[in-house]
Amino acid sequence: MKQIIQRNLPLDTRYTLIDKSYIPVIDGGGTVCADCGRFISHIAHVRSEKGKHYNVGFDCLEKLLKNNHLLCNFNLETLKEYKKQLNKIIRFSREIKELINNNPQMTGLFFEPQAFESDYYTYYILFNEQTKSRHNMSVKIKGIDYKLLHKTIANIFSEKLTIYYN
Repeated sequence: MKQIIQRNLPLDTRYTLIDKSYIPVIDGGGTVCADCGRFISHIAHVRSEKGKHYNVGFDCLEKLLKNNHLLCNFNLETLKEYKKQLNKIIRFSREIKELINNNPQMTGLFFEPQAFESDYYTYYILFNEQTKSRHNMSVKIKGIDYKLLHKTIANIFSEKLTIYYN
């Protein structure tokens, strides 16, 4: 079993997961883990019992989970599922990068709300500062939290595209 090492965050404090995000390290993105000091792009936003907020990497988040279940409202299975979803979203972002390369006039994406349960998710390519478009595409993305999808895509393409969703 892996040894748990005390770093910057106290291991005798309970933490609550507030949010999680992915910010690519390319072009100066990402942040530093409050626990180990490493540069991270997979970020968990946690709050201590005393109300202090910290950004930690997923490895340190896993340490908090394994050490006497110090994290409220989150568990190892949920972390594993989140990582799986994030990998699908990052693969999808590569498709969008290819679209941008092939369509230099592309300025945004509009994600249509899901009206029914489906493995496919429809989005629209926006050109020349449009907010509506007929150029629709779909991606097969099963079992994704759409709020996470929108936020991650917006973080990845914040410099290049405007992302719209309802």
